[in-house]
Amino acid sequence: MSERGVAQGLRTCIIGGSIAGCAAAIELDRAGCDVTVFERSTGSLKDRGAGIGFPFALVEALQERDIFDTKMAILPIRRRDFYTRSGGGRRVLWEQNFDIAATNWDALYRTLRKRVRDDIYHQGCEVTGFQEREGGTVVELASGQDAVFDLVVCADGYMSTGRSILYPDQGLRYAGYIMWRGLIDEQLINDVTVLEGINIFAVTPLGHLIAYLVPGRNGETEVGQRRLNWGWYVNTPEVDLAKSLTDRNGTIHATSLPAGSVSDERISELHEQALRFLPEFIAEMIIRTGRPFIQAIFDGNIPSYRRGNICLLGDASAVVRPHVAAGATKALYSVMSLTEILKANQSLDTALTFWDDEQRLEGDRLVALAQRMGEALQDGTRDWGRMNERDMSRWWETVIKDQRWYATAAICRDGIADS
Repeated sequence: MSERGVAQGLRTCIIGGSIAGCAAAIELDRAGCDVTVFERSTGSLKDRGAGIGFPFALVEALQERDIFDTKMAILPIRRRDFYTRSGGGRRVLWEQNFDIAATNWDALYRTLRKRVRDDIYHQGCEVTGFQEREGGTVVELASGQDAVFDLVVCADGYMSTGRSILYPDQGLRYAGYIMWRGLIDEQLINDVTVLEGINIFAVTPLGHLIAYLVPGRNGETEVGQRRLNWGWYVNTPEVDLAKSLTDRNGTIHATSLPAGSVSDERISELHEQALRFLPEFIAEMIIRTGRPFIQAIFDGNIPSYRRGNICLLGDASAVVRPHVAAGATKALYSVMSLTEILKANQSLDTALTFWDDEQRLEGDRLVALAQRMGEALQDGTRDWGRMNERDMSRWWETVIKDQRWYATAAICRDGIADS
């Protein structure tokens, strides 16, 4: 019996060469699989995301497996401060214990990509279809070429081609709000002390805002060289979604507007809303952001994470709203689980069945938890200004219910419980 189980020599196609795809390529290649990565884009993948949070336990596990650098560009966040606008100033509603390792997309991608062998990573290869046949799954490319694999791992993001092929009727659900996002150099912030080790949460009638420091453009973590990552979730009826996703040239986008494409008129509206609803120091950060961008928020479940020898991983599977900071986390845990299960079993079908059962349970749990968080934080009828620390703690307990979230710990002090 091979110590590598069914993984040894398994012809494995990974669709998508971003975070989830690179992590899968590293792990499965080391496990003995014969790995091929197909990445649709042709240029360098960079600036495709902003801030990303992880559990510290996951960072340590990935460092032990040499997936993360031992000196990974990480900034610890140990507290979450809830703010509301009060008159012309600000009021802190609650200082909640928090525990997240923050980085940015660029730093994460770089540390993963350098561990993927160039000879297995193929760019400009768009997958258009699958054909399951005896002896393997045929993966069809837009170029007209095809190849046969024993295992196909779809890691191509929330607009996954693989998911649309396997589950054409399982569309994404619009959550009812968009997120304005931005990055700003630390030097442009008047008072950075309010951000040191802290995740800012500002609650407003329009929705909530988050803001926290992340490493600089090249992974710098020194004071003065970091960047602020912020995101403001703004309630937007579905009938107005197309307007929110119309760029400066009049083109309507499906899910997001990239930096530089938002019209001056929309940015002016953002600034006006920030000055009206947010504490002044947060509004200033938004106004000083050069190129804000917009992301519509969606979520969605799928009935199974595998069909035959094709499996869906990361955001290509269940799509979770960002509130639980679990997009990359879910993908990386899924990769490690898939690798270990393949190594522990001699049957591919048995291995994928075990993996699918495990992933569906966790995926459904995270989708439901993120929905509860989103609905509570976007509640425009709540009078946040009348709440105190005890009210906030009790409110959070009703949100989290019996679930555990890695970013908050069950600590009770002075009669106030953090969930």
